[in-house]
Amino acid sequence: MVVIRVGFSLLFARRAAYNQLMEISFAPELEAKLNRIASQAGKAPGEIVRELVASYIDHEGWSSVLASVPVEEEEVTPETTAAIDRARASLARGEAIPHEDIRREFGLGK
Repeated sequence: MVVIRVGFSLLFARRAAYNQLMEISFAPELEAKLNRIASQAGKAPGEIVRELVASYIDHEGWSSVLASVPVEEEEVTPETTAAIDRARASLARGEAIPHEDIRREFGLGK
């Protein structure tokens, strides 16, 4: 098992930065995957770990915010029910629009 040291900074009231190290141990299989991903991305494994942790924390923050939002019950009109049925039938016929096409349509795509 290999240990990857991930440095991070903490900012305190005086705005002084303190660098601290955190040690994270990975099983060999996971370390191999991490090294492969880092190599493909052209980054150091520690950088990949920092990005993943930041992404996870951001996601968790949004998840808790969304979980606290009250659910608004709306009446489902006959028109909405009919539109949902038409959409499901369209999907069953294989008439879905590929995700990549939707992304391009909204200027988000490759």
